Amino acid sequence: MDTSGRSEITRQQLYEQVWATPLRVLASEYSLSDVGLAKVCKKYAIPRPPVGYWAKVEHGKKVKQPQLPPAPEGVGEVISFTPKPLQDERATQNARVFFDEALGAVAARVQRGELVHQVGTNLRGCTALTRMTREALAAADRKPRRDSRGTLISEPRYMEPYIAVSASKELRQRALLLVDAIVKTLHGLGCEEHPPKDEWNRTAILGLGGYRFQLRIRERTRRTDHVLTPDEKRNKERYSYSFAPKYDYVHTGELFVELNRAGWSHDFFKIKDGKRAGLIEDRIAEIAMAVLQEADRDLERAYQQKLAAERERERRQLAAQEAERRRIEEERLKAEQACRDRLAGLAEDWHMAGSVRLFIAEVRRRLTEETLTADDKDLMERWLCWADRVADECDPFTRSVGDLPECTHPGIKSHERAIREAQASESQRSTDGT
Repeated sequence: MDTSGRSEITRQQLYEQVWATPLRVLASEYSLSDVGLAKVCKKYAIPRPPVGYWAKVEHGKKVKQPQLPPAPEGVGEVISFTPKPLQDERATQNARVFFDEALGAVAARVQRGELVHQVGTNLRGCTALTRMTREALAAADRKPRRDSRGTLISEPRYMEPYIAVSASKELRQRALLLVDAIVKTLHGLGCEEHPPKDEWNRTAILGLGGYRFQLRIRERTRRTDHVLTPDEKRNKERYSYSFAPKYDYVHTGELFVELNRAGWSHDFFKIKDGKRAGLIEDRIAEIAMAVLQEADRDLERAYQQKLAAERERERRQLAAQEAERRRIEEERLKAEQACRDRLAGLAEDWHMAGSVRLFIAEVRRRLTEETLTADDKDLMERWLCWADRVADECDPFTRSVGDLPECTHPGIKSHERAIREAQASESQRSTDGT
């Protein structure tokens, strides 16, 4: 292995190792999975043990081992392995860039191993929340209540807030020690306890900043087919049916730690005991980082929602300004059109007044050519006076020339005011844009 961590091995050496050690064990030496190492063997034409080979070896049976064939074309005899980064290195590389600087500083301390409480050996000096959780479980023991899988659950009538724990009696103490270590670690991060609002669900609510979440610890169960008891067998033989359950749930001794947003049913973080990952007691820092990251995401979501609300408010404001501008412009156009219509009407009135006067003049000329009685002349004179009065009423110039704009449109002052408002609004919009 060189300084970069890359190792080289011949096909013959790998062939001997593959037939001496199971792939799932050998793969970890090369920072690969058993599937990844199997692909390497396939690429370099290295035969692998068949299914059941290691069981036969364990029981001392004879097994057949094939010979190593020649290397395929384009493939050499030397195999190079470049190890992948370790899990903690990958976690560091893929760590979330925190939106909130304060939370990022706390996360850096957690990554350095600070603020993380180790799981103790007893509950002396435990937190109040741990004590109330223990009392809630004791209340459940006094009046046992089990879930569908037969696991004891906390008594809902216990009115103090507690952490939801669902585990067998054998793991009860371990679960409480985990609760105490996790709660102390969360308090070190700055988390606060908030009383539950639901009268029937007293699970404690923890908060970091504005983010609210809940902690739950439960034991993993395994489903097995139910074996009928003697009484159930007798009932089945007597009545030809049985109310016995189809499955039984057996506790496995493995714990889950789950975190979910307060009031939500699904989890945003869950870890469990595992052969590779180790026990939960060694992974308290992961729980702390999950809480910090989720609280940071909540702050970022709130900030993005605030920006979206501001953009929406600006959009509505601009839309309202644009609607007001269009309204003023429509009023101006309506006022302008009314002025034009009135002007056309005045021109028609003036033209009609001239036509009436010409007609009156022609009537007067013809009266001079005819012989009329005194009564007819008096009647015609009265009619001509009336016609002159009608012509004067139609003629717009019978009033002062200065009165024509007012006559053109009675709302001319409103029109001028609308124009001034439109100009002021346009100037204000230009100033805001600048």
